[in-house]
Amino acid sequence: MQRWKRDISSDRRKGSHRFVPHKLTHEERRKIIEVSSSERFADSYPSEIVAKLAESGIYIASEDAFTPEEI
Repeated sequence: MQRWKRDISSDRRKGSHRFVPHKLTHEERRKIIEVSSSERFADSYPSEIVAKLAESGIYIASEDAFTPEEI
């Protein structure tokens, strides 16, 4: 138990500061927010947005990237 009560002010897990090469760029996140909040997609689920964009031949990001946790 003592090891948990010691210094908890910093994250000392191994690999906690990893570089993620597939992370969304600021521009990609901005585009996702712009598209998701547009009048056309305001009431749509991420799966519907991605499908409708795909039908139009447009790919911005995966369905997972349109979820609020990712943005």
